[in-house]
Amino acid sequence: MSSARIEIPRTWPRGRVLWALVLAISVAGGLVRFVGIEKQGPWLYDDGYYSLEARWLYDFVETVGDSVHLMREERRTGVDLWNRYEQFDRFEAALKRHPVLVLQPPIRPLYVARPLHIAMIVIVMLLFGPVPWAAAAAAATMSTLTVPALFWAGRRLLGNLGALAASGALALSSFDLLYARKGYAESGSLFFLVLAFGCYLRSREDRPDESFDSERLWWMLGAGAAWGLAVAVHDRWLLMAVIPGLMELHAWITRRGWGFGAILRRGLTFLLGLALPLIAIEFAHYVALVLCNIMGFVYPVPTYFEQLASHIPLAFAGQEAGKIEGAGPMNALTYPYLYGRLEGPLYCVLALVGLGALVRRREPGGYTVALWFLFPCLFYGFTRAAARYGSIAIPAAAILVGAGFVACVAWAARRRSGEAPASPGREAAVLAVLCALVSGWFARDLIRSSTSGYAEAAAFAREHDEGRMVSTGTYNTMTYLGYEGSVLPPTSWEELEALYRKGYRYVLVDFYKYYLTDILEESVRRGMADPENRARLEASGFYEKFMGRMEDWRRRVRTLSRVEAEAPLVLTIANPFGVSAGDIFEINTSFAATLAYLRHPPEGADKIRIYDLAPLFGPAAPAAPEGAPS
Repeated sequence: MSSARIEIPRTWPRGRVLWALVLAISVAGGLVRFVGIEKQGPWLYDDGYYSLEARWLYDFVETVGDSVHLMREERRTGVDLWNRYEQFDRFEAALKRHPVLVLQPPIRPLYVARPLHIAMIVIVMLLFGPVPWAAAAAAATMSTLTVPALFWAGRRLLGNLGALAASGALALSSFDLLYARKGYAESGSLFFLVLAFGCYLRSREDRPDESFDSERLWWMLGAGAAWGLAVAVHDRWLLMAVIPGLMELHAWITRRGWGFGAILRRGLTFLLGLALPLIAIEFAHYVALVLCNIMGFVYPVPTYFEQLASHIPLAFAGQEAGKIEGAGPMNALTYPYLYGRLEGPLYCVLALVGLGALVRRREPGGYTVALWFLFPCLFYGFTRAAARYGSIAIPAAAILVGAGFVACVAWAARRRSGEAPASPGREAAVLAVLCALVSGWFARDLIRSSTSGYAEAAAFAREHDEGRMVSTGTYNTMTYLGYEGSVLPPTSWEELEALYRKGYRYVLVDFYKYYLTDILEESVRRGMADPENRARLEASGFYEKFMGRMEDWRRRVRTLSRVEAEAPLVLTIANPFGVSAGDIFEINTSFAATLAYLRHPPEGADKIRIYDLAPLFGPAAPAAPEGAPS
């Protein structure tokens, strides 16, 4: 008996115990995501911009709400309160406050084509007001919902115990927490991607009845629709739709009875589902365009498809930038390093055991999860290996951990009794407690390191001046101080003095300065070290634009260096995420350069420092900022 293969019953645990465990795991996942969420503001360029665009849409919704209230009051009182032309002018003015339309180069952003993520943030703002942590709360909500969604997606593949282990691994995953507690779009998109993969796995199941063939198409439609919603949250996952495409190619090659016609029907059904939510969003823009035309003004924002068409080329530009910035074979180490650093060795061992166990099954579900995990890690590992680019693999990694958990429990049962117990509770409980303790330790470390000081810096600016500052974290401070409350460091000392005369008394210096000098400069040096690569890149128009931007940043850094040398330092604030591995790898360009930065971080990279320009430039009469949020 000791040599027999041990199989854990797929339906164990069951009944109320099963659903109590699902609820407990989901609650635990929610707790670690929401603890201290009110202290989480924007961190990088992306979530800072998301907060600004969400505030624009929130203000517009509030403007419409005020207008509707005024109309109701007019009907109730009979007093002439609501003037059509005045209200239409207010609508137009609110729409034209979009950050892309208001901000000027060099900090003018691009339309990001992520409407569903912006809508999630607006919902939080409508509930709690335009708080700086709205984007983080939206991400935490979607990430919490992903935990039970992963149980549903993995249950048919792993059984009850494996699905519980997978959802538990995701609930305490530090890699997932990296996005669940910040305002990035990754958490919302991962929720829909888990639903998409769950539907796709069901469409690949083997069943004897022929009626299931039509049901497969419905599952494919659901998979496509969920994938389309994920794309509406973050357009990056358009590219990753190649994963189900490769699995369909596998089905065509290996399955009897699945000819080209069947695969074509499945593919078209998936694409139809993917297109439906995107078309619905585009249609909403057309409705807005028509309404604006009726009100007598031009809809100032591009439609969703126009935004998408302008944003997708940035992905290809990013790959070119990666070649300039030293992206090479060593970048393939990025994701193994991050999983080891953020999740710990036990998580990684279980994932590798699970990968082997699923591949040995030689089943479509196991191959799908393996490809789901490996493809993005390899693709982005050999191109532009920012941490978030591989985030699509996080739920797949959790499923691998679930499979490894079941395999280890079965091995322990065989070692103990030589046969598969009906209820392997002892082994499962011991391993679950061990996993929870280890993952909880890593999660605690990430939560403690992922704190920033931008809220305190903005409060200082409001208390000691008119709420304006020059800032290297421009979008972050802009979220607190409004469009006019924060500007990018200038390229010359004369421009800095001109800003001071306009009311920008304080200069905020954070880790961005060190990113530019210690990571980006070193990455470009490595990228240009290869003569053939340099010659090819110099022949492209993109190289000239990129290096022009680099020179612009060098001038700004020189201005900051002079400020640090001559202006008095008035406040230092802890900003530990400036040396946090997960956060710094968000802006990774070269694995070697980023790792060198983390091993020997520059002095002050984990702090925000605020300098006072008044002793340098004398008295000024700053004007009050317009539109600064309360």
